[in-house]
This record gives sequence, C-alpha cells and structure tokens, in this order.
Amino acid sequence: MDTSLVTALTLGCSALSFGALIAVRATRLFRDASATGVPVFGSSESGGGEGKIARSTPVSTSIVGLIASTLRHRDGSYTRAWHVEMPPTMYARESVAEDRCDRLARALAADKPRGTVLQFRYTTVMDPGRAIADNQRASADAEQVHPGAQLLHAMGNQYQVKLAGAETYRHSVLTLWARVPARHADDYGTNGWSAFLPALIREVRRFGLSGLTSAWRRAWAASADDGVVRRLRADEDEAFESADAVFRRIENECPLRLTRFGRDELWRAVYLGHNLSAHEAPKLPADATGMDLSDYLCRETIDGTGWFRMHGEFPVAMVSMFTPPQPVGGAGVTRYLTADPRLTFRHTVVVDYVALDPEQAKKKLDKRVDQVRRTTRKADGRLRESAEAEKALADLRRVRAELANAGEALLQMRFTVLVYGDPAHTRDELRASLKVLRRRCELVSTVIRQMPGADAALEDSEALQALYGHYVVGELNARATGREIEEVAESLASLVPDEGAWSGSKRPHTVIGTTTGRLIGLNFFDTTQTGSPVVVVLGAMGSGKSVWMGGVARDVLATMRRARLRAIDRGESFGPLIEVLGGRHIRFAPGEVRTINVWDYDGLERGGAPDDVQITLVVEDIKKLARVADSDLLAESIIQAVVKEVYRNE
Repeated sequence: MDTSLVTALTLGCSALSFGALIAVRATRLFRDASATGVPVFGSSESGGGEGKIARSTPVSTSIVGLIASTLRHRDGSYTRAWHVEMPPTMYARESVAEDRCDRLARALAADKPRGTVLQFRYTTVMDPGRAIADNQRASADAEQVHPGAQLLHAMGNQYQVKLAGAETYRHSVLTLWARVPARHADDYGTNGWSAFLPALIREVRRFGLSGLTSAWRRAWAASADDGVVRRLRADEDEAFESADAVFRRIENECPLRLTRFGRDELWRAVYLGHNLSAHEAPKLPADATGMDLSDYLCRETIDGTGWFRMHGEFPVAMVSMFTPPQPVGGAGVTRYLTADPRLTFRHTVVVDYVALDPEQAKKKLDKRVDQVRRTTRKADGRLRESAEAEKALADLRRVRAELANAGEALLQMRFTVLVYGDPAHTRDELRASLKVLRRRCELVSTVIRQMPGADAALEDSEALQALYGHYVVGELNARATGREIEEVAESLASLVPDEGAWSGSKRPHTVIGTTTGRLIGLNFFDTTQTGSPVVVVLGAMGSGKSVWMGGVARDVLATMRRARLRAIDRGESFGPLIEVLGGRHIRFAPGEVRTINVWDYDGLERGGAPDDVQITLVVEDIKKLARVADSDLLAESIIQAVVKEVYRNE
C-alpha cells in the first residue's frame, strides 16, 4: 500500500478518536450545566474556567473590505448606510403620517436591481439622561440666578437621574442600510473550471507531463474557490460605479432625510455590531482599500443551541413577525413599538425589504392563483372552492390587481426584533440575565400582537441558529430565510418605524419624562423651537397643573439670568414655593383693607370722585402697558376719556 495513503488513514483515525473524545467531554459538560438549568458553551479549554462561560465559535462575516464609505462583500456586492431623521409626527394629524407612508411606498416600489435589500434598523437603548446633561451645561453657564431655586433645581435633577438609572427612559435611533448586488462580466472567469484549466496548463508547461499528478494537485489548490469575488481594478471600479448609481437613486427617492455614514463612522458601527463587548473600534489606515477586514470582525464568538445566542458577553434572542397587520396596517401601526413606555431596554427592530424581478413576480403570482383555483372539494355532487381557498384567492387577486397600477411592485419583507439581555460573565449572571431576557421577549411579542391582525413569536433554537447571522450589523442579504412576507409596497411601507417624538430643546431649563418613555428638555424662551413663550397646561382639577408649573418656575429662576416670576393662582398653591424662595406673596384676604390696584384711591368706597392726580396716574399706567408713546396725543385723549367714563359708572 502507498505510504502516503497509510499516513493519511492513520491521521484520519487519530482525528476521529480525538473528535470522539471532545464530543464525550462536551456531552459531560452540557449534562453538568443542565443540572443547574444554565447552558455552558464550548469547553473549559477555550477560556471558560470554573463558573465562567466558555466560548469557541467565532463570528462569521461576508464583509471583506471598505471602499470609501461603502462596505464590500465576498460576492462582490456593496452596502452603504445612512442616518435617518425621524420626523416628530407621533402626535400630528394622521394625514401627515399617511402622506409620508405613501411617498415611502413609492420609493420602495421604484426600479432596483433584483436582490437589492433595504434594511431599516430602529435601535433602542436605555437613556442615561442626555437631557439632564444638556440642562446641567446650560445651568453652568448661567449667572445671576436665584440660589434657593438653584438648590431645589439640583434636587429635582437628582430624582431624574435615579429614574434614568432604573431604565425608565429610552433613546432611539433609525438607520437605513442598503445592499446592492454588483455583477461584472468577468466575475465568473476566476471560479470553477475557468480558473482551474489555465492553472493546470501553466503547471504542465512548467514541469511537463511526467508530473501530471503533482501539477493537478497544485493547480487545484491554486484555483480553490474561497467564495470571494476577485476583480481587476478597472472591473472593480466599473462595478462600484453601477452600485453607486443605485445608492444615489435610493437616497434621492427616499422621503426621509438621510445623512450618509462617513468612512470611520461606518467602520465603527460595523465593528461594534460584530463585537458587542467592545467599546471602541480599531483605527484603520488612511487608505484601507483592498484591506481584508474579516479578521477584525470575527474576534468575538456567537454560541448557543437554546432559545438564545451568546454574542460575546450578551445573550440575544429574536422575535419574528409571522403575520403582518391585517387587512392593511395604518400609517401609525408601528407606534405600538415606538411609543410604548415599557420598551426602554436594549432592542433593535429590523425591517428588510428585498426587491424582486417585476415580471417574474407577476408570473409567480399568476401561477399561485391557478394553483388555488384548482383547490376544490366535492360537496353535493359538485365541485366548489373551499372557504380557505376563496379567502386566499381573494387576497391573491387583490394583490394582482394592485400590481397592474403603475409605480406598484411586489416586495419581500422580514420583520424581526433583536432583544438583548444584560452582559454575563458567570453562570449566576447568565441565569439572572436570561430571566430578564425572557420577560423582555414576552413583552415584545405581546406588543406586536397588539397590532390589528399581527402575530409574532420567539424564534426557537434551530431557527435562531440559522437566522441570527442575517441580522448582525452590515450582514443584510437577499437569501430567503423562511420569514419573508410577500405583499405590495403600499401595504408593507407602514411597517417602517420612522416616526419620532419631539426631542426637546438643546439648552433646557426643565427636564421632564413623557408618556412614551422619553426624557426631554423644555425651554419656553428658545425662539428656534417656539415663536412665542405662551404655554397652555391642560388637566383636570387636582391633576397637578399648579405643582408642575411651580417646578417650571423654580427651574427658570435657577437656570436663566435675571429671571423674574409673577404668578396669579387660585388657592394659593404657589404659597410654599414663594415662602421657600423668599418671594412676595399678595393675598386677597377678606377683612383686610389694602390697595387692590392702581385704580384704587381713598374715598372710592364712599362714592367720592377721583381728582386729576388719580386720573393721570391711571392713564399713565395704561399707556405704559399699551406701549403708547408720549407724543401720541390722540391715544392719550381716548384713554383719558375711557378712564373718566369708568370712574363715572362706578
């Protein structure tokens, strides 16, 4: 027998034995972990240790390069990202949101290459108190403020800090990621037989036919396909230009205001999305074109076989939508997710839209209509359509009729929510984190089911293991996952969580929490936000209107220089604040004789006529309030006549 064959068989048997040994050890490790109800991943040799979580499987990525502010994938496609400014229409009229939804539907239905993916990522994290930091910066610049009010203001901020630390408030951002397939005529020239035969010919010419076996082996190794599309520089530039044209079209047609990610910003977002335990991204050289970035993105691990995956230090679970809102979701249907004050923990709503070939989509739909029409059953000796077939046929015909309209297209949509647990390093920390993570997933599922007709559920272990890699930042792709929902763009556009609430003022004097779980700052005197500092506070009796306005008055005195406060209140609810701050309190007390206002004078209660001095005093006061110039004699004469008439009537 050939010596090399014997050696190969020996090594193979040794590898099998070593693999069996690892399998037995891993089985024992999982059996020990199941006794405590907490899984342990990998082996103790991978860095686990006693009471630690061991990991061994690295993150996989399709990203291989960065060209300017665009990601380059293994298959030659490109990805670009934008920040999306969410318009504050959460409390606006429904017509405003519906108009934006219609324009977004037209943008989604616009002509794009088959396989183009648009991914909206609505990320929510705990707000540590950004508005409080803005308020403190504004307070630090203030001079000549009331010291007592400043002390009370600081105590109120401490209360808000405690609420923020207890995950009471949320901070959300929306980003748009687009992956465009880019093909070149020479892409397949370096794969398969097209690459193997030239390599074999070169080897034969070099060593001759006597070494054909060795030449075959060397040619096969040299032309092995690693899945990376390689192009000449000119071909790469040509493919990039065609993809760039699609990116510009997406940016121009989108009704939302987009701001493109810069090169360093894009790299940081992708790196931290792949390495959740990292805090900063490594700095790339000035020219990273052609540099392989996969090693940077695969530094962490994604392990687990249960209902969650362990991505670095964070357990992650997925809640997917299986049935969209029915019959058609309204423009504000995503407010169930974006306005719920309970969803303040870390989670990401991912909505994918995959462009299809228009003609193939219509043919596929027509074929499906014919299949449903043949779904019959016998009843009373006649063939009739079943109730399910009638309902499905009506929906298919509706979709087919809508596709006949110009500017409408059939899309595939995937709606998934990634829910994150707290970081865990030991078994006890993981056990506590998983308990919290399961409650969070149940809450997300419940909120999605509140959408009319929608259904969602937690992904099981097999599905999670296959799907999670599709939703890592920058890894969007058009490959089918089994969670696609095919509908026309007009019906699916409403599922983009593009609505936001008013973010407040950048230099606030008051910090408040809203009913949507957000912390914002108010500044009634900021002319960039409001044209006039006129505020109406509405509420039932005893709801706390006066208490809240007292807090606003305290904050204004504490943060704005030379501020003065005048308040008129029924019930003297401002009395305690005036007493603490040392203000002047004027009461209307029965039995006390005191001047009411400038119209009062001695003898008024007896019906005596006012003298010229009193009339002049009232006239000048009215002129001051009305801002009447001293040179305006006509206005002064009219005011004097009115004052005399009022006194005469009295």
